[in-house]
Amino acid sequence: MKTQYTFKSIMGTCLEWLGALAGDRVTRKYMAFCGVLAAATFAAMLILLAAATPGYSHLTQPVSELGMSNASHPFLWNLLGFGLVGVLILVFASGVYFEFNAIRGGKLVSLFTGASGLGYIGLGIFPAAIDFQASAATTLHTIMVMLSFFAFIAASLALGVIVRHNLSWKRWASFSAVMGAIGLFSYAIPRSIPLGVSQRIALGANFLWLLVMGYALLRRSNVKG
Repeated sequence: MKTQYTFKSIMGTCLEWLGALAGDRVTRKYMAFCGVLAAATFAAMLILLAAATPGYSHLTQPVSELGMSNASHPFLWNLLGFGLVGVLILVFASGVYFEFNAIRGGKLVSLFTGASGLGYIGLGIFPAAIDFQASAATTLHTIMVMLSFFAFIAASLALGVIVRHNLSWKRWASFSAVMGAIGLFSYAIPRSIPLGVSQRIALGANFLWLLVMGYALLRRSNVKG
């Protein structure tokens, strides 16, 4: 019981501290900006490290191949392309929580967003084996792919539903829902379409959502400030 009480006390203190931070205009802006920065960082790392990898094709190869041990710069991709991006998404999820926690279902949006961030961090920690050969590493990597992406879909669709009647956010509801729908659609693309193409569609929806929602939250932080 003592351990449980201590854990609850620590969690309560952390939430109070985060709440105090969220009440600060500058902190809210940083949290919001992390959504924009996550999208920009991922795009920059993908462009730069793909260009630095001889023979890499955006049309036919998934981004995970940039983190395999036979890639040109696997450490940089796993650290920055996946890990750093995941951390930025987690921080952004905190901003999402403090913006929407008072709205019914709002906490779920922040939870799903944070789970997506954890998935990206996991992708960097567990790179797939070369050529996705069956192994524990590939299995863990696949689990992280599913966590990062399906959590994004859940967050975007949930946000589209909960803010559709909210005066401050209803203009973004349709956009959020459409991004989630595109993410789902990407999984229905025929296998005749190169994997790189279908994955870029999915990732495009994911990071465009982060970019636009980060911008929208940034605007809101200016208004509230």
